[in-house]
Amino acid sequence: MYDELNAKENLAFALALRGQRPTDRDMKRALDRVAIGAFVDMKIRHYSAGMKKRLALAKAMLAKPNILLLDEPFTALDTAGTDILREYVRERLSENGTVLLSTHDQDKTRPIVSRAGILRHGALQEVSVEALKSDDLF
Repeated sequence: MYDELNAKENLAFALALRGQRPTDRDMKRALDRVAIGAFVDMKIRHYSAGMKKRLALAKAMLAKPNILLLDEPFTALDTAGTDILREYVRERLSENGTVLLSTHDQDKTRPIVSRAGILRHGALQEVSVEALKSDDLF
């Protein structure tokens, strides 16, 4: 994200790098969906960390990648932002998308995962989703 650009300018620039040209209407819809549409003309340097996270989510919504990589996606999100993110992850999965997510926040992740892994001693080990409920993993 570029601090001197506003939300629409950031989206248009980032998506142009992918060869995509979203319409103003599509960008407005994505920004409204992540609940920052009212701040569309504000430069990103004035956004909070949570607002920046929501803008990144709007970008992903417009880009529609086949594989969505999320690193600590719940960081800086409030409850409403967490709900928006979970809804979008469920949507991508229902459309046969793939979401790979790394997080320390099991409680926020558990409702949306179908498979899980734990990085232990430098190796990724698959664990059942039910095992995520156990403190024995850590």
